Amino acid sequence: VKLPMKNLDRIHHVIARFNSSAVFDQESWMYFWGDYYDGFKVKLPEFIYDFEEKLLDISFGLKHALALLDNGKVYSWGDGSYGELG
Repeated sequence: VKLPMKNLDRIHHVIARFNSSAVFDQESWMYFWGDYYDGFKVKLPEFIYDFEEKLLDISFGLKHALALLDNGKVYSWGDGSYGELG
């Protein structure tokens, strides 16, 4: 996949799991592509979130995702029909 993003040298982390992929940079901007839980597909990387605090890690499940910030907060999104989102 060609990443249509500026400053690729600033990429901090890459995650590729199941049918979804994401990268985030040193400023905690996250780009996403792949399948959303509701069947919507993102074919090319899209900027989707600018976290207020530093983003440390992201993990994908089959239909959900979790993001860990350096202030100890955890964000979750996705299906959640089995309690995956907390």
